[in-house]
Amino acid sequence: MHTIPGIELFSNAKTKNLYTLTQQQKYTKAFTVDFLVYPLDTIKTRVQSPDYRRFYTTNGAINRSLFRGLYQGIGSVILATLPSCI
Repeated sequence: MHTIPGIELFSNAKTKNLYTLTQQQKYTKAFTVDFLVYPLDTIKTRVQSPDYRRFYTTNGAINRSLFRGLYQGIGSVILATLPSCI
């Protein structure tokens, strides 16, 4: 019997641990998180930049250029994240 704080898992040769993920599931999970969070992080970084008003606003309104190239550079983030899934 395996114990986790507040949860007891019973396992034997016939049952599989409920918290075991396959390698493909781990990679898919990491890729999905990176794919969803990366553009939000990019927008946050642009808004916090000292040149935000000059580059991303026009007469007080948000310019479309704030949302261009949101996924630019995501490849290196995914390549850095996937090995940590092992």
